[in-house]
Amino acid sequence: MGILFYFPEQRQLEFRFPDSSRRLRRLYSNFSERQLKVYLQSFSEWVARANKELYPELTLEGYEVLLRHSLLDADATVLRFAPTVKAVPHSAHIGTLLDHYYDLYFSEAYAPPLHERTRDEGFLLSQFRNSIKHLDPGAAKLLKKDVEISVPATSVIFDYAWQNGTFNLVKPISFDLKNENEIHKKALFYYGNLNLLADKAKENQYRFDILVARPTNPKLSREYNRAVSILKKIDAPSSFIVEDEELQEYSKIAARNLREHYKPTDTGLFLPTFDN
Repeated sequence: MGILFYFPEQRQLEFRFPDSSRRLRRLYSNFSERQLKVYLQSFSEWVARANKELYPELTLEGYEVLLRHSLLDADATVLRFAPTVKAVPHSAHIGTLLDHYYDLYFSEAYAPPLHERTRDEGFLLSQFRNSIKHLDPGAAKLLKKDVEISVPATSVIFDYAWQNGTFNLVKPISFDLKNENEIHKKALFYYGNLNLLADKAKENQYRFDILVARPTNPKLSREYNRAVSILKKIDAPSSFIVEDEELQEYSKIAARNLREHYKPTDTGLFLPTFDN
């Protein structure tokens, strides 16, 4: 029902589980899917806290002891963690490894195989938001959504925004396309629209944070590099976050600043400390 990962070099825990429990529903007529989701979500939240608060200097053996005492006692529920299995990573990117093992264990029963998933703008936004949720589940709820920036010549809706001295506007642009012409046309389109917002971005301390997906086809790498160089010519404060390791690091920075730049109200909600 779930996989717990420990990356010793990064000293980082990650927990992955499927959204659906349909396989168990078919096996057991009295199966409580709601209770299982409560357990799995609590594991995910514990892991997010552990990465920030609980003894990051511990060895793998130390974490195993910690898990038995703090996460799931041997006789606490019918759930059990299997013995730890060590593996040699085939990629330096944590996100790639997590996707690979999720696909290996769960795709046949719960989701389409990884190679069938489209790495489009929705994929990039999901990767960004899920990375924040695993780091700090509450921080993801503080992202400002669908922020529209307008000038007389154009208007652009940014999917997410967050604050850390500048107002960071998140726009995903996937170049996982079929041919060079599509990649080139897409780069020019976004260059034109975002460049029209450049003066307003400078005046209001906006920054364009562009999440980028590479083409799956390695033959399109040259055109992809050309597309990124076009976007880097936008005359406005901007940063380019490519998927995998750069997106993971960007998500950590965003999660931390979402907490720092929001303040609790009397109702227990969070309000932004900036105006837009």
